[in-house]
Amino acid sequence: MASAEHMKYRKMEFQPNVPDTLFSEDEIELLVTYGSWLAALMRGAISPETPAQERFVEVCNGNKNPESQFEKVWAKYIKRKIWESENPDFVGKQEADLLVNLGITGRGWGVYGHFK
Repeated sequence: MASAEHMKYRKMEFQPNVPDTLFSEDEIELLVTYGSWLAALMRGAISPETPAQERFVEVCNGNKNPESQFEKVWAKYIKRKIWESENPDFVGKQEADLLVNLGITGRGWGVYGHFK
């Protein structure tokens, strides 16, 4: 069973602000439902509690390639947000603020790793 800290993030709705031409309905639903929790794991706001969560963090740190659905969708999402940060004409204030909240700065994610 997930800890109270994990459940706090699992209950938070996430606004991915991604084009539905690039992300499927299922991918967007996964991001809306679990994005706050995945971002908290990636940032280190919560510690992994299962081997799958530990692996997710390893993927976020660039030490492993994404394999699970969560890892693949999150990697796709982060790559899109990095692209948006490098192409500011396509990014509005809300998305730019989201990048900072995710720990994405400049061309990568600061101390939180970088997807290959």
